[in-house]
Amino acid sequence: MNDDNTHSTGNPSHHQDPCKEVNAAVNECSSKNGKFSDKCTQEKLFQKRCFAELLCRSEARSFYLNKIQGSTASCSTILESFAFPENELEIPQEISNNKQIRGECRQVVHDLSKCLSQHKLGER
Repeated sequence: MNDDNTHSTGNPSHHQDPCKEVNAAVNECSSKNGKFSDKCTQEKLFQKRCFAELLCRSEARSFYLNKIQGSTASCSTILESFAFPENELEIPQEISNNKQIRGECRQVVHDLSKCLSQHKLGER
């Protein structure tokens, strides 16, 4: 991903469409595999991140960037590991098995989903 899509610091209206590439990737994958195909999971998660960073900055920061104490992992690293198995190495065993941390991360993703749903972009 390039910096234009991941770290939008200016007014989003100054960009033509900061999520254009991820939207195109989702559309292409969906047209090849079907709208509800599990083969498009990564593309949809990248799209969700793009929208989150534009519309729900605080919640996106909590989910994607804030590190869990004692690790390099964020809540997204843990909860999206099913789609990005290469990130499993970032998650220490004591964190991946910690029910309290998983619960806290579920609350963070719930807050993000709630914000996105206000923009009609919630979990689908």
